Amino acid sequence: MSANTDHRQQRLVIQRLKELPPLPLAAQQILQVMDDPAVSMDRIAGIIEQDPALAGRILGLANSAFFRRNGEITSIKEAIIRALGMNVVKSLAIGMAMGGVFDTSRCPAFDLERYWSSAFLTARSAALLGRQMAEGQAIDPAPLFLCGLLHNFGLLVLVHCFPQELNRALEQVARRPGERLADHEAQVLGFDHHEAGGWLARRWHLPEVVVTVIEHHHEEGYQGPWQREAGLIDGCARWARALMAGQPLPGEVRERLLGSGVKEAALDRLDAAGSEMVEEIAGLTGLLAD
Repeated sequence: MSANTDHRQQRLVIQRLKELPPLPLAAQQILQVMDDPAVSMDRIAGIIEQDPALAGRILGLANSAFFRRNGEITSIKEAIIRALGMNVVKSLAIGMAMGGVFDTSRCPAFDLERYWSSAFLTARSAALLGRQMAEGQAIDPAPLFLCGLLHNFGLLVLVHCFPQELNRALEQVARRPGERLADHEAQVLGFDHHEAGGWLARRWHLPEVVVTVIEHHHEEGYQGPWQREAGLIDGCARWARALMAGQPLPGEVRERLLGSGVKEAALDRLDAAGSEMVEEIAGLTGLLAD
């Protein structure tokens, strides 16, 4: 390929990415108060309820078998108090609002429900484990659900902007399951979904910890800001993939999670509940992927 062709390809990539729509208003408003511990439930509920479709999907999740406790939940405020909690509601609202701007219909090899199943399992397990770290190795659990939910966010970017190229990469990995999708993306595009996700996450002003996890969670030797968060999310993501394939927790993943500071007893409890968790989230993915 000539240098002129390379430059034309780079210009095409940049142009397509720049044509992505802005971050939805609800997500913008929640991000503005994401790290404010004093933000009220009424404020968060008011933001979400400005978008009836988003509010309906969150209420659907709150009333699902996975979250529901006793009695029907009929308001976002109730969803926060009785089912989801503030951090999960904020993260789900951001993730759903962001996901809604992408068109995935032109990439037949991309399984949107599988994407959200993996994202939710990663988010849920990271949030649970983040509260049960070994003494002296605490990680702020607040951003972990959002980090897990968006760790592979760049896949949605590629599906939307480069559906044919990603479809080819997905088909290649399906034929060679031991190979990394990111490597095939780099071959057909010149970059991968970690880079694309980080680029858009920065443009949309997501928290720096989320941007870092998107860009670096897959790098086992990554050293830098939020490296323990990135390691925890990577371990949980790999655990989720194994779980969805009906496989036990791989030994190297266990070691990665223990190395991130996770207590062994907490990891054993999560691993024992894994199969049941997969069954329980089956009814959630349609709401997440809608």
